[in-house]
Amino acid sequence: MEESTRLIRNPDLVFRVVNEEGVIYNPRTQRLHMLNATALMAWHLWDGDHSLLDIVNAVISEYEADPQGVMNDISLCAKELCRHGLLSDSSHTGN
Repeated sequence: MEESTRLIRNPDLVFRVVNEEGVIYNPRTQRLHMLNATALMAWHLWDGDHSLLDIVNAVISEYEADPQGVMNDISLCAKELCRHGLLSDSSHTGN
């Protein structure tokens, strides 16, 4: 995934924070998805305005983590969430 990629959350999802984790329900597939604290931070920033690199830098600032490791983890998370229809590329949505 390119560092400049800007993703946006699927507006049809139901989202809640429970015990400091994100819980996403997709009514179309009737599946629940859980986000850990790092993925939850990224979830809030996947608004079509922040690039993958912006999100990685925010996580690095918060957790003082290895930049390449964070890039790999956030990129993998983004790909999985896209695969499940929870995120999409904002350039394909008209944003």
